[in-house]
Amino acid sequence: MKSIFSYISLTLWLLFGLYFGLAGILYADLTEEKEFIGGSNQVKKEVQLPPGVTKGIDSLGNAYYEMNGVKFTSLEKIKLRGQEEAAESVFNWYKTLPNKLILFITSMALGGLGSLISLVKKLALENARIDDLRTFWHPMLGALIGIIVLGISYLIPIIITTESEVEIRATTLIFLSMFAGMYSKEFLAFLESRFSNYLKQHGKNE
Repeated sequence: MKSIFSYISLTLWLLFGLYFGLAGILYADLTEEKEFIGGSNQVKKEVQLPPGVTKGIDSLGNAYYEMNGVKFTSLEKIKLRGQEEAAESVFNWYKTLPNKLILFITSMALGGLGSLISLVKKLALENARIDDLRTFWHPMLGALIGIIVLGISYLIPIIITTESEVEIRATTLIFLSMFAGMYSKEFLAFLESRFSNYLKQHGKNE
């Protein structure tokens, strides 16, 4: 009976991590591509227009591209919009959520998935018995560690810089959460040692 619960727990955590993790990865990739397109000054070469796309000139003499009645300033933005629509067709929930909440959910999902990887490693390479593994609490710890990684990502730049607004690189955060979840024991030990040293030094200064 315990084995059945363990397998169910592993499967549910796997589905949670893959679904929300993949959504977050797509979100991060589209966000970074959108920023790149917005800040790119590269000279565009003339290319063949995709089917259904027409090119025109507005009243100010600026070129635009039109598809399905919507005008875009570049072909790259049309391509990006197509990718966004494809992602939204599978993950239609994330377009309604604030960006920070998407990062929160994704950090949890990838942290849990990282812990799940460490459990599967024990099963596959260390001949561990599934009944001896904490198949619910270990991924739960990984998910919570993902939240810690997100918090640290906001906290450290504020401490070491004077910037009031912190912009997090989503792709880096996502995979940091997964690696921290994989090595949750070592990650927590590292944090505890750092905070312990900080508190000791802070106490001496006072």
